[in-house]
Amino acid sequence: MFKQVVVVAGLLLVAGCGGSGDDSESRSRFTKDNFSQKMTAALLAEGTMHVEMQVDAGSQQITMSGDQVMGRSIDDSAMSMTYSESGEDGFEMRLVDGIFYANFGESSEGKFVRVDPKDPASPIGETLAPMADELDLTRSIREFADAITEVEQQGDGQRIDGVGTTPYKVTLDVDRAIESGALEKDTQLRPGASVVYTFYIDADDRVRRMESSVDSAHVRMDVTNLGDPVEIDAPPASQVIDESAFTGG
Repeated sequence: MFKQVVVVAGLLLVAGCGGSGDDSESRSRFTKDNFSQKMTAALLAEGTMHVEMQVDAGSQQITMSGDQVMGRSIDDSAMSMTYSESGEDGFEMRLVDGIFYANFGESSEGKFVRVDPKDPASPIGETLAPMADELDLTRSIREFADAITEVEQQGDGQRIDGVGTTPYKVTLDVDRAIESGALEKDTQLRPGASVVYTFYIDADDRVRRMESSVDSAHVRMDVTNLGDPVEIDAPPASQVIDESAFTGG
């Protein structure tokens, strides 16, 4: 589920055209063949976004809040996020210059653990490597696009953050998603199934919300502050510990 959310977060992209021209014509240009590519170009043009995500799965709830500077690879991207899960300790994570800094609360004594996702000897890096891969937009787009089977406008939408939107239903084939790498091989989704996302897009073709339901789990992700200045810095050296000090390795 987490990687699935990350894939979508990495591809919550806004179209690069402005609000001029016929509205219905603008909204009808999304197809399964161009959806990912058009959204990617727009995301890179905007450069930054703020995301609020919530997952409800029965009695369990996951929330995430973060800012992202979107580049073409992990080295020119940046991210700052907080993550919490009901019944579990939350954590804070930053990505700066290709390095993750993860604060696991009490277990890391309030310090940020420095993690290099490119280090093959890093146990935490091995866990975070898939997230780093998803920040490579070229790879993410290919994986996501290969799994799309249908993009369909769903009629009138709703006002989100004071802005009118139109919903688009985007269907992914689970088998293709696993084959392309968009979903993990050990996903609990049954072979042959489909996953449906609904993207809410405003009159300027900007994504404002994404929703998806899988079995009993519902995911909602709201996107705001597109293109706003964002400053994401590495934690001060006094707040950083080496991964080996945290793992005892």
